[in-house]
Amino acid sequence: MIKWVVIAVFGVGLILVALCGAGLYLTNRSSQAYQRPVFETIVAEDADAFLELCDPSLQAEVDAPVMLAWMKEINAVMGECKYETGSNFNIHFDASPGSTVVTTTGDMKFANGVTSTELVYQNDKLIKFKIEPDKPGYDWFDGPVGDELYRERTEIFFTELLERDYEALKPLMHSSFVEIATDELLNQIVDQTEIWLGDNPRVTIMGVENRISEDEGLIVNALLEGNAGKADGSTTIKFDGMKGTVLRFVVTPIDQSPIDETTDEDVTDKESSIETVKEPKSNVDNNLKNVK
Repeated sequence: MIKWVVIAVFGVGLILVALCGAGLYLTNRSSQAYQRPVFETIVAEDADAFLELCDPSLQAEVDAPVMLAWMKEINAVMGECKYETGSNFNIHFDASPGSTVVTTTGDMKFANGVTSTELVYQNDKLIKFKIEPDKPGYDWFDGPVGDELYRERTEIFFTELLERDYEALKPLMHSSFVEIATDELLNQIVDQTEIWLGDNPRVTIMGVENRISEDEGLIVNALLEGNAGKADGSTTIKFDGMKGTVLRFVVTPIDQSPIDETTDEDVTDKESSIETVKEPKSNVDNNLKNVK
């Protein structure tokens, strides 16, 4: 289950090289020049506007429907944002050739409390944010605001799978899935699926089941059709941080004999291993999922 949000996403290869005397601590007014635009997007519940403030490396780690769910929860629990900073607010600059990094930290006041906040900008784009309300952590995430993005990802996933473009699948897949989904294994699955479907396969998304409350994720169901037959397909979308990716998928023929016991057993072992691998390495702070 996802609980209170603590996000910390770093741009790829960021190295801070502080020049002597480059650390500057400015006033709250200067800090709000960096903090306020972020909180304005939260108050407005405008996930797209928030993502426009972000570097592409951070955008890649955040799904707008999850961000919007978080914004709505912040506003509901914390109340009106006062746009007033606490006495612990500060701003710090680090400079290196071709890069200026600005870090602001401190509290932002709301009607019902404060959020401990850290924002890091590199060349005027957010590369990290951490916003933690002063409330006890509890389960709040019961799904993204809308499932269209995950319908699209599942359609793309099965389309690329059937075209054997496995590199294109990787950005859509959970890191633990990537570890075990070898080209050899995927080829075996596609070989069998092609026997069921025949040529010219098509992918149609049929519906989405929300099992997040059961700590499973979203189940996106699809119909795979070719000139020789049909199959049911589904993906399980797992949420880590603010991003949902494919943890596993299933393809089952319709009105055809199942694959032989040996192949079925091998595939089951692979799916089970996805559930038992170590927690994936991620730039997204896992406190988003595991805070108690």
